[in-house]
Amino acid sequence: MVSKSEESQLKSLENQVDNGGGGDWDYLCLVRKLKVRRSDKVLKYGLAILNDSRKRSGLGQEEWTLYEQVAIAAMDCQCLEVAKDCIKVLRKKFSDSKRVGKLEAMLLEAKGSWAEAEKAYSSLLEDNPVDQVVHKRRVAMARAQGNISGAIEWLNKYLEIFMADNDAWRELAEIYISLQMYKQAAFCYEELILSQPTVPIYHLAYADVLYTLGGLENLQTAKKYYASTIDLTGGKNTRALFGICLCTSGIGQLAKGRNKEEKESPELQSLAVTALEKDYKQRAPDKLSLLTTALKKLSKRNPTSSNNHEVEPGPGGCSLSGVPLSQFSAGPRVYINCLPVLSVAASASQTQTLASSHLFAATWPSGTYLCFLNSVFRKNKRISKGKKGGKKKASDPFAKKDWYDIKAPSLFNQRQVGKTLVTRTQGTKIASEGLKHRVFEVSLADLQKDEDNAYRKIRLRAEDVQGRNVLTNFWGMDFTTDKLRSLVRKWQTLIEAHVDVKTTDNYTLRMFCIAFTRRRSNQVKRTCYAQSSQIRQIRRKMREIMINQATSCDLKELVSKFIPEVIGKEIEKATTSIYPLQNVFIRKVKILKAPKFDLGKLMEVHGDYSEDIGTKVERPAEDIVVEAETEVVGA
Repeated sequence: MVSKSEESQLKSLENQVDNGGGGDWDYLCLVRKLKVRRSDKVLKYGLAILNDSRKRSGLGQEEWTLYEQVAIAAMDCQCLEVAKDCIKVLRKKFSDSKRVGKLEAMLLEAKGSWAEAEKAYSSLLEDNPVDQVVHKRRVAMARAQGNISGAIEWLNKYLEIFMADNDAWRELAEIYISLQMYKQAAFCYEELILSQPTVPIYHLAYADVLYTLGGLENLQTAKKYYASTIDLTGGKNTRALFGICLCTSGIGQLAKGRNKEEKESPELQSLAVTALEKDYKQRAPDKLSLLTTALKKLSKRNPTSSNNHEVEPGPGGCSLSGVPLSQFSAGPRVYINCLPVLSVAASASQTQTLASSHLFAATWPSGTYLCFLNSVFRKNKRISKGKKGGKKKASDPFAKKDWYDIKAPSLFNQRQVGKTLVTRTQGTKIASEGLKHRVFEVSLADLQKDEDNAYRKIRLRAEDVQGRNVLTNFWGMDFTTDKLRSLVRKWQTLIEAHVDVKTTDNYTLRMFCIAFTRRRSNQVKRTCYAQSSQIRQIRRKMREIMINQATSCDLKELVSKFIPEVIGKEIEKATTSIYPLQNVFIRKVKILKAPKFDLGKLMEVHGDYSEDIGTKVERPAEDIVVEAETEVVGA
């Protein structure tokens, strides 16, 4: 979410750039940082920088980031030739880059070559099955083709891996609502409320879904979530105030004839009405009369109100517009909402129009009324069967879920990482299957009980479930953005290298190394920029050391080298003769491919497994029994 200060900063900078005041590059950097969509302006000002060789050369390594940004904006604006040229430049520079491969797949998608784009995305997922961008692009591509069922399938597969992605849960909920699958949408909003309980929009959306589902229990729960929305917004959510009034009215209708405990007190509705009237007086006084009329009609949505007539249908009973009333109700009693009309009699065409719109003209002793059947009271099984007072407990949506403990591998000091929630086993749907392959991101400071390691983020993947414990294994590592920004300084050279390695237990990883040059011990000059030839030598040395360290051990031993920076210190020591380095880190690790699951190996990682060798037990002397010779039958 973009804060108000960031939004105002973006607007002021945008006006400055539009008026020719300069700052094009700063504007493009801010758009990229805030992740806002300004495709037309990014294309315009980005191309201007790229076409100017002087400006482009001054960007340094950021030039390639700008090429990527302009390519995406060009695809969004359907300037496919511009996007193709930018991607071609990036492919020439980074021939084996998977990131450029994503751009090529997106270009195929923008051209409408769905089959080729699907093939490209599948190839990228084979190399990296947990690539979030590729998974999301497949969902977007399915929606673009109108394949809603395919989008739901891909979103569910994505959420099995990335359970904490709130945007994906919200997208899935909106798709379910568009298909009128309200129970599934309610489940999605439950997950959102669980992960972000202080966001009022999730409470409001969940209440809307429950109100749409209807029923006494759902209306009671919806009323609670409307109330929580009002609480979180400080009473400033008009939609939630209207929701309180609607739920109270609906509960009053459905609870008629039941126990007094199930009936709602009108106090909350009166408070909501007061808040609405106050809000309308301040913000829209000209529409206050409409609000008053609507609230009065809402308060009269009751079968015992003066505008409702109770009639007894039967073979010789009353008829509405020539239609026997017995055809519209299966119960012994019907309530009809009536509104007065001006004319006493209606013509044949008017009667036909009324019948087609489910409105009927009826003559009563007090006059002629325009009537429609009230669907809420048309069918009441409890009243018709004479079962009064039947009480049904309101079910908690989270009552069908269970908590599981997340266990980290034994190489970390803190084994108990946290808890996760999953729907308990029902029928053929097993809870443990829903937990497997979930990815959790934890700070290394929490795992090692050391705040000095707070800049490292460790990713753990659920591999197996033992009772109420979810056994995880290492699945990646990354630095926080604030740590990376604190390392980057002027007057020094940043050197990066990455390499794909394979451990002795068949894990394929991609390791990223970062280093910075420093001044020599006797150097007076302030700057410490390395030459291109020195950078190439250092990068070659980085790759050699990373390959040697990773290929000579298993995953558990390799992770133990990341926590105290063993590999970084070795690189720093090995490159002293080329150029002195500082702040050498393995900043990121991604697991590209994992071997076939082995429970024994997992238990070794968790330290709960040891080979049972057995011990020799000697029989006491007094227990020795001399056995007689035995005859073998059939010998």
